[in-house]
Amino acid sequence: MPSPKSFGFLGHAPYFLGKDEEGRLAMLHELCLEQKTYTKLWLGPAIMWILANDPKTIQKILLSPVCLEKPFFYKFLRLDNGLISARYDVWKIHRKSLNYSFNLKILQTFIPIFIENSQKLVNDLAVNIGKKKEFDLLHYSTKTALNMICGTSFGLDIKNVDTTVLGDDVFNALEK
Repeated sequence: MPSPKSFGFLGHAPYFLGKDEEGRLAMLHELCLEQKTYTKLWLGPAIMWILANDPKTIQKILLSPVCLEKPFFYKFLRLDNGLISARYDVWKIHRKSLNYSFNLKILQTFIPIFIENSQKLVNDLAVNIGKKKEFDLLHYSTKTALNMICGTSFGLDIKNVDTTVLGDDVFNALEK
């Protein structure tokens, strides 16, 4: 697999040292464009990224069964047993039964719920930003996520989580 010049054990890390987020992204873009279809980048002893800029190559990579196993940081972050983050052999068994839940017609029925909750989140954040003092963004994003989950998964229309007993219990448990 083609790769830009690397620096021994450090791999390609020196390309990114001393750069801010925008600089690192620009470097990723530049390194990707050096190759015609794809390239690999190393940070230390393992491949960290495979960068592709050709649609056929991207499709081939995404459809490869080798690429369906989750990266090491899922386990590091303890995200290795979730619905989306499960190991490939576990996920593959349950994937077909989940397909029904994610078909286009069902997902389109969720759009009004997403719009309503997103607008409420923006309004709540606007009020707090207007106060010009620090506030806990996690509180608002968790509340919005809970409203969306209840609306899409359970069909519950929880307009304001703070005013329902169920909402308070679940919301407080999530915040802990």
